[in-house]
Amino acid sequence: MHSFYCGTIPEENNLAELEERDRKHLFKTLRAKPGEKIALMDGLGITAEAVVEEGTILRVLSRRVFTKPASGIHLFISPPRKNKMDDLLKQCAEIGFSSINPIIAERTVSEPDRNSIENRWKTLLIEGCKQSGNPFLPELRMPLPLREAVSFIVSRGMKAYFGSVRETCHEISGGHETAWIVGPEGGFTQEEEKLMKDNSFTAIKIGQWTLRIETAAICGAAVLLSAIKG
Repeated sequence: MHSFYCGTIPEENNLAELEERDRKHLFKTLRAKPGEKIALMDGLGITAEAVVEEGTILRVLSRRVFTKPASGIHLFISPPRKNKMDDLLKQCAEIGFSSINPIIAERTVSEPDRNSIENRWKTLLIEGCKQSGNPFLPELRMPLPLREAVSFIVSRGMKAYFGSVRETCHEISGGHETAWIVGPEGGFTQEEEKLMKDNSFTAIKIGQWTLRIETAAICGAAVLLSAIKG
């Protein structure tokens, strides 16, 4: 069954409206016919099964409401170059990050603009949610300099961990909102690491070797999820 993004999913037996991109894909590319069933997701925890009626009408047959986890992992990342970030965003949706927060560090090589984040990034996250069945679309925030991102994390009371090639901790605690901070390919500078340590952020070294940004983001999330939920 094909899955589509629907910003507002109504109650059962009511009509649903797809966004233009998905509507074209369903009716012009897939040539959906009356009687065909599709899956819907709104990215806010509601999924549904709908049926195609005459023309381009969709009627909701059933709905399911998921409970949002009490705590989540928020990714703060110095974005890699475009193609690598595209693949990473889909994986971020699959693994279930609560939010994606671009940060600008001293060695950052790519700074996304608002249009890319609000359109391309959102589309890629939606695709990842569709593929994985994750009903919660990660929240997207605008880029922040690292120092401002640190202040934001502190103000939200998050437990924060950052990727380091030099040292690591051996205990990870759960039960709260968690920030996972991934630096640029060249790593954080010593001054940046000191800034985070001064704010009680914890360094984690993932594996024995130096990882690419996209590898560190997903592997680190897996380590944190395992520790927090284990």
